[in-house]
Amino acid sequence: MDDAADTSGRFDPLRRENLERSVQWALESTPAVPLTSFPAAPVEGLYALYYVGSHSLYRPVSSSACAVPIYVGKSLPSGKSRSGMVIRGSMNRRLRTHLRSLEAVHDLDAQDFLVRYLPVDEIWTIGPERLMIGDHRPVWNVVAEGFGVHTQGSGRAGMTPRTFWDELHPGRPQAERQRDAKLSHTELQRAVRQHFARLADD
Repeated sequence: MDDAADTSGRFDPLRRENLERSVQWALESTPAVPLTSFPAAPVEGLYALYYVGSHSLYRPVSSSACAVPIYVGKSLPSGKSRSGMVIRGSMNRRLRTHLRSLEAVHDLDAQDFLVRYLPVDEIWTIGPERLMIGDHRPVWNVVAEGFGVHTQGSGRAGMTPRTFWDELHPGRPQAERQRDAKLSHTELQRAVRQHFARLADD
């Protein structure tokens, strides 16, 4: 039985996965805009980053058509007033943090990234994010993990290994003070290429 249908075989638009898919489709239908100049979005929601540059490692997903995201993420409210209204959303903060990360590394250009984002209630962020990651297998979500990780405090920096993303793309100041990642730069490059090869075979 298809997950989209009820026990009678009829399509059920109110099944949770169908509702979550509708959020995914809404996001993927929005225009992609440059990450360097995204409009203010001071709310929670779902977003996807796309690469359009010439880095040889990401050539398989580099396209102005923005068909395959390189990273999918969500933002949640960072604070609420006593009445329950959001007083400071985190979409802007998350995207600005990603922008600073890309500006800090040595081998990527922040100008080569586009973003689609969809303000949506927080209860409709986790499921659609999971679906998009399952559908597209974004390389920074499933292979070179760590792009969206919050940096550790300075006192803990030397005690933790670099994320795979930081090992692959050196330059973030905090990562420079951390121990080597569990996989080397060369091993991670190989893992990324193998990931894209598997996607091409599917």
